[in-house]
Amino acid sequence: TYDTRSKELKQAEEENRILRKLLSNKEIELEDQRELLKKKFGTSDPRKI
Repeated sequence: TYDTRSKELKQAEEENRILRKLLSNKEIELEDQRELLKKKFGTSDPRKI
């Protein structure tokens, strides 16, 4: 059972690492979009456009 749990833990850690990287990339993308909105419309709040 230890070996199976260890393998599952490693798989979960790898999946977690990948998901964190994807989330980080999305956050960067959103920040870029906010900056573009600020430059174009003077606000990053889409409700004020």
